[in-house]
Amino acid sequence: MLGFVTCGYHLLIFLRRISMKWLSAYCSLDLRSLALFRMSLGLVLLLDLVNRGSYLSAHYTDFGVLPRGALLSEFTYSDWLFSLHLINGSVFFQGLLFTLAFAFALSLLFGFYTRTSTVVSWLLLVSLHTRNPMVLQGGDVLLRVLLFWAMFLPLGAYCSIDRAKSERKEASSAPRLASFALLIQVASMYLFSVLLKLHPTWYNSYTAVEQALLIDQFTKPFGYFLLDYPELIRIMTILALFIEWVAVICLINPFFIPQSRLVGALLLIGFHVLGLHTTMELGLFPWICAIAWLAFLPALFWEMPSMKYLTSVLKARLSFWSRCCPQEAGIERPRVSGLNIARNLFILITILYISLWNIRGLLPKSNWTYFPHSVNWYGELLRIDQMWDMFSPFPLIDDGWYIIEGKLRDNSSVNVMNPESPIPYKKPLYVSRTYPSQRWRKYMMNLWQKENERHRLYYGRYLCRSWNSRHATDKQLMTFKMVFMWEQTQPDGSEAEPEEVILWNHYCFEEAKAPLNSE
Repeated sequence: MLGFVTCGYHLLIFLRRISMKWLSAYCSLDLRSLALFRMSLGLVLLLDLVNRGSYLSAHYTDFGVLPRGALLSEFTYSDWLFSLHLINGSVFFQGLLFTLAFAFALSLLFGFYTRTSTVVSWLLLVSLHTRNPMVLQGGDVLLRVLLFWAMFLPLGAYCSIDRAKSERKEASSAPRLASFALLIQVASMYLFSVLLKLHPTWYNSYTAVEQALLIDQFTKPFGYFLLDYPELIRIMTILALFIEWVAVICLINPFFIPQSRLVGALLLIGFHVLGLHTTMELGLFPWICAIAWLAFLPALFWEMPSMKYLTSVLKARLSFWSRCCPQEAGIERPRVSGLNIARNLFILITILYISLWNIRGLLPKSNWTYFPHSVNWYGELLRIDQMWDMFSPFPLIDDGWYIIEGKLRDNSSVNVMNPESPIPYKKPLYVSRTYPSQRWRKYMMNLWQKENERHRLYYGRYLCRSWNSRHATDKQLMTFKMVFMWEQTQPDGSEAEPEEVILWNHYCFEEAKAPLNSE
């Protein structure tokens, strides 16, 4: 009897060790991968700021398309949103905040005061997103939530200035619960994206990718090239769904964890960079998706001969590299404290919250009683509100191009949107190139939507202010007409004849109304 009890005890000890080892492998992230993740986050924040800064006055000041008064009085949908960018509407103040964000993103890139840099970068990014939601896209949501979860991870524990200055040995992997939260977040993006695609274009006719590439406002030349091969396009539709399912499986799969995550990372990075980026103008979205996978690169990746060789070369040539990227790692025991318990409880609650939030997005509004809008305040305050409906339930079928023809004081006509180009009465060869940036593309595509009709007045006022502040009296913009040449993709993949839709008529001066009314 005693022998039986002893055997049972040792079996329990063995099972506990096995389960803890599995849990460690499943819920931990390699610090080298987190360092690469951190540097990539910092770099993409810098690129995003440079891109946005090119049109700072137009998008973030009172001179631009969305003055603070209009945003607060007409377009704010929640009392729980906050933005430091709303304190002052001048170019100087916005430039100051952009400079501050740039400095902290640079600090994050190099791992200098990493935790502080991550928190401040998240705060400034949330503030920026709240200031002008009309220029946001899915990549912005993903970047925001990645940065949110990054605040709970030891991003500066490896290959950072913080590590070079520290004498303390770090553990070889990140805290389990925070790592698990990031895993759930990234898996949720792919899972709910594919669940929202329950439409015949994805699962029956397999024409979804074709419809996506027929959105001229997005499509690049290589995308048009692929349209000449309809059978290949159908295969690509099936592959797109398959890859999204593979992404979910590789992340949550409890078996062969290092191998499955390495396969998932390589496959999805290739999909986003070589697939989406080469065919469509999506801004930083494909790159942000690729960056999310860097955090899940297993130790197996870093132990590959090529990676070992690269690391050894860097260490041999850069003495600083040896200090910030040491070979050895310490054993760090989890410290139990009231602060850690509170942090873990907060992480658990937030994981549950985003899971319920995403599940709600799949259900009809009549079934939202279990997770009502009254609890939205938590997600809106932390800006973890999210909806992964990219090309869901099917890609856009409304497409077209803008004609904004203006009349000057000398009675000449001008292309207000692109003054250097002729007025595009005929469809441009590449509609995607008629927008100066991804932010303007998103803004103008949103402007077409019926629910954003009130924004057209403020866009019109901005065009008048912007044009007339840069031109002499005889070249002042008097009036313009905003026309959208609407093309609708048909079920067979063909495009209907463009239909002229007048979205807005605008008068820059009262005196401009009389002659036009008399005509």
